[in-house]
Amino acid sequence: MLTPSRPARPVAGHVPALDGVRGVAVLLVLAHNFNVLADGGSPVARAVGLFMDWGWVGVQLFFVLSGFLITGILLESKRATNYYRVFFARRVVRIFPIYYAVLIATFVIAPLFLGHPVEGAEHQVYLWTYVANWAEPFGAGVALFPHFWSLSIEEQFYLVWPVVVRRLSPRGLLWVCVGLVVASLASRIALRAVDFATTGPYMFTICRVDALALGAIAAVLLRRPEVAAQLDARRWALRVAVGLTIAVTFVATRGAPRTGLGTQTWGYTAFAVAFAALVLDATVTAARRDLLGRVLAVAPLRSVGRYSYAMYIFHTPLHLLIGLPALQRALGDGDRGLGVAVGYFAIATAATYVLALASYHLLEKHFLRLKRRYVIEAAAA
Repeated sequence: MLTPSRPARPVAGHVPALDGVRGVAVLLVLAHNFNVLADGGSPVARAVGLFMDWGWVGVQLFFVLSGFLITGILLESKRATNYYRVFFARRVVRIFPIYYAVLIATFVIAPLFLGHPVEGAEHQVYLWTYVANWAEPFGAGVALFPHFWSLSIEEQFYLVWPVVVRRLSPRGLLWVCVGLVVASLASRIALRAVDFATTGPYMFTICRVDALALGAIAAVLLRRPEVAAQLDARRWALRVAVGLTIAVTFVATRGAPRTGLGTQTWGYTAFAVAFAALVLDATVTAARRDLLGRVLAVAPLRSVGRYSYAMYIFHTPLHLLIGLPALQRALGDGDRGLGVAVGYFAIATAATYVLALASYHLLEKHFLRLKRRYVIEAAAA
């Protein structure tokens, strides 16, 4: 058995490399949704277009990372007397202010100036109640927020998962997670078998919970010192396996289109397995600061990760309301080749980052300070 040069153990506290993972996830999503590259063109343009289209996997990476971090938080505070109060309070001050500020601006303030409701306003109740992912597949979406389905899944997970973690042993939690992975895969196969619309397997909570569950499995395994040591000792083999899993899945599904049959059945799970291994690797080797850790911990990438939540919220409305109209005015029906596509992605990403930065300093950080009021209280011995 290989032995690491230093004892590997779960990394306590903040892990900078995971900010980088979050940054990678949001950049992938932005690449997918900011893709204005026309079909055809040179082989290089086609390759870039294929990669940008694959950027939808950023949401899968977000789900895995969320399952990992949230499960870790819950496991560390499991015996606290104020377990539920602290968890839900801290989630509320982190998530709700910017989310509901955007909804208020869109559905309450904007119509006062426009003189009419925004398109899809009749379906806004699904956004206010975090069930948009169950409504959109049936045509009840809001045009400006087609991406909020994933936030609905996250919120539903936050509501249920604390109870599951609190009541189960680590072993029991692992079995529940395995069951969720199987159920998620089976639900997607069943929906595709009956020719249900592809938006169902893409958005329904049960169909995407495997990524959250695999992230949770990674969190449980990390708290077993012998597992962490083995992962650290074999980290290069693990990285090769992650790379091969992603590459084979990409090729076998012919570019991993997000609504392709292979992608929507076994592909979602395969990518989630690879991402869970990546998150484990980044966490276990964080103290070692090897090449992967250094790359993920570079300041610009970490900064993007820090503001990724706001970037995710703002990027699609910014694209639909400002970016695409500006591009249309500038080019009309003209060529949208590789140079235009890369330039648009760079400018739109920078604008999204600036808007997220402003949102953080003007709104979010004032609510985040409230987290200091909610501290875990250890149970009496």
